[in-house]
Amino acid sequence: MIEPKILIVEDDSIMSKLCEFYLSTSGFDGKILLAHGRNDDVDKCLRYQPALVFINIFMPEKDGIVATREQRAGRVYKSDSCCISLC
Repeated sequence: MIEPKILIVEDDSIMSKLCEFYLSTSGFDGKILLAHGRNDDVDKCLRYQPALVFINIFMPEKDGIVATREQRAGRVYKSDSCCISLC
């Protein structure tokens, strides 16, 4: 069985590492994927089908709201995956 993954979509490397640190120390180590915006988020969603996605809504190239709409419309996420916006 494939373990559920958590995807962090964040263009700021410090913020993504901070999120990764908090999740790792909370017992999710080894289940965390990082994406840096652009189409990296779509690629990782298609490849890993994360159960949970933390996404920055204020990214310069494509904000998290637009990215989430595109990913949902294209059925990139599993139907039961959850998205949480980061500000």
